[in-house]
Amino acid sequence: MTYDDVNIASDGYFNNAFVGMWRGYKSTVEKKCNWADYRVPSSNCDFDIGAGEFNVAEKYIKNGWLDIALKNMAPNPAIIKNKTPVSQKLWWQ
Repeated sequence: MTYDDVNIASDGYFNNAFVGMWRGYKSTVEKKCNWADYRVPSSNCDFDIGAGEFNVAEKYIKNGWLDIALKNMAPNPAIIKNKTPVSQKLWWQ
């Protein structure tokens, strides 16, 4: 098995992608589920606002993306680091 990182420095690069539906073991409710390395495939145009790298739009930060926004240190004055950890509701709850 080989990890394809030939174009890892290219804008829009992603790898190990999945696009599908997620359903809990005890539920019939399905949710759109997609992920990849570096970028999220088939996401809303207003979700990933990064030009050359993944960057979450401000309106999605409250849905559990604060850690990614802080890691990327997006220049956004609305993002303020808390002195104490704050537990956030997980997306599947």
